[in-house]
Amino acid sequence: MTDFYLTIEEKINTTLLEKHPIPALIVEGSTDIQVYGHLLKKSEVNWELMDFVVGNCKNDIEKNMQAGLPFRYIAILDSDFERYKDELITDNENLIYTHYYNMENYLTCKEVIDSTIEDLRLVNSPQISSEKIIHDAIDSISPIIIGSLIKIDNDWNFPLESYGIEHKEWWDNDVNQVNAEKLKCFITNKGVCLTDEIWIKGATLLSQIRDTERIDLILNGKQKIDAVYHQFKKTFPHIMSCRNKKVFKFDLCKNIHNSKSTLELITEIDSKVSTLLQ
Repeated sequence: MTDFYLTIEEKINTTLLEKHPIPALIVEGSTDIQVYGHLLKKSEVNWELMDFVVGNCKNDIEKNMQAGLPFRYIAILDSDFERYKDELITDNENLIYTHYYNMENYLTCKEVIDSTIEDLRLVNSPQISSEKIIHDAIDSISPIIIGSLIKIDNDWNFPLESYGIEHKEWWDNDVNQVNAEKLKCFITNKGVCLTDEIWIKGATLLSQIRDTERIDLILNGKQKIDAVYHQFKKTFPHIMSCRNKKVFKFDLCKNIHNSKSTLELITEIDSKVSTLLQ
């Protein structure tokens, strides 16, 4: 169903010409289409009865929902920081939130990494666990995660979570990791008050959640995928030499159904959409 999609504006316009408006599944951003294409293969819904609609962003979807949409819908939104802060909207039966910060986090669950390791491992490749891959990936971008935790704690209006990990201001190409001191300078130059005491508090918060699923509530999955990609390149240099990030994301997508949280999301989607279609 993801081969053809409408924007919200296009869906509203087509609805005006439909005697019986077709319901829609609304998702957030065109970058997630590839993920949904794999995710919904396990769905039991007849998607020919639904339109696939893509919002420009979360605010765009929420704005249109508040204004009132002329068709029935189920919307899937990234939780962003709201789940971590316990600020999800709970009084709208048409809404589904991701388990984690965003859709990409499903691609870096332990089970997905395990399966991808097996897919890419050659006969003489080193033995490595998903726990090691994820641990080292988190280590390589820990300053960004610390910064995000500080942002939440201090209500900064600074979108650190939206930056790519390989930003020229802080990425160290020699060791493929974020340079903490350079990142601190970047944040300070943005006019944010960042003291050693604040940074230490953020590092303490990270130590409390780094080995739990709560880290995926505050870590942008796009950043995590990039960090995991570098660990795969380090561990499997031969086979990864011909795999860019786009191909690697496809590798992860093929294994998305091995994650328990993915199956839970599919079950919730199917349940709400089935009710909508009754």
